[in-house]
Amino acid sequence: MNEKEYNKVFGIGLNRTGTTSLSVALNILGINTRHYCSITSKTKNIEVNDIYALGGAVDSTFRHTYPLLDITFPHSKFILTIRDKKQWGISVSSFNTHEHIEYDTYIKQVTCYFKDKDNLLMLNICDGEGWEKLCPFLDISIPDAPFPNINKREK
Repeated sequence: MNEKEYNKVFGIGLNRTGTTSLSVALNILGINTRHYCSITSKTKNIEVNDIYALGGAVDSTFRHTYPLLDITFPHSKFILTIRDKKQWGISVSSFNTHEHIEYDTYIKQVTCYFKDKDNLLMLNICDGEGWEKLCPFLDISIPDAPFPNINKREK
């Protein structure tokens, strides 16, 4: 891994936008990352101490706190996973993820917040984006492994 100039890596995409794949990819790259969606709801409380101990964290829960994370962990990188809006709507409704946010509104909020910064990457894993976009953003060499594609449903 190259010498990095950032503190933490946070995945701030909505549910069903490739967040699980992103979490696995970050771990492959050597960034100790926890995907909070994979923790049972009984233990889903995100402790600040957990985040301090980790190299990164991924969860749609961060959609409410990314500005605070940006201030608390200076020089961190943020990855907004996105996907086709229509396909996202179908996926969300079929998995009962209880997303109660308008997709376009969230994307606009995030991009407006980060517009004058260089620490946001928009990544469309569902459309095939992977190492070639993620690794340069993190200043890490592309690994000799396929990009993970977790929770993919057959069409």
